Amino acid sequence: MRLCAPVMRLCAPVMRLCAPVMRLFTQDLRNLKRNTAVCVEDVGDGEKFIVFTRTHCGDSSYNCLWLKRRSANILEFMLGLYPNTTLDSSLCDVGKFGDQTTWNTVASK
Repeated sequence: MRLCAPVMRLCAPVMRLCAPVMRLFTQDLRNLKRNTAVCVEDVGDGEKFIVFTRTHCGDSSYNCLWLKRRSANILEFMLGLYPNTTLDSSLCDVGKFGDQTTWNTVASK
């Protein structure tokens, strides 16, 4: 299992990040949910990470967080469409992200 250090490099400029536990806080405006995602495993491509997510309603699952840095202060991310209650490395397969048009954009000043 790889450590999730790349998440810090990608996310630190534009997302709330608690470095000691690699915890990301995101809002899914489409589904009106707030997510807390804790990095579990770096898939190794520098962009996808298996995370354990919990919504503000208490629902929890494993999922894949795909990050794309678009510029120094713009980051886009997408959660996989098929979360699972058990850790599964196939969560980050490209096909688990649908048509890949549902990127969430985050920017910093």
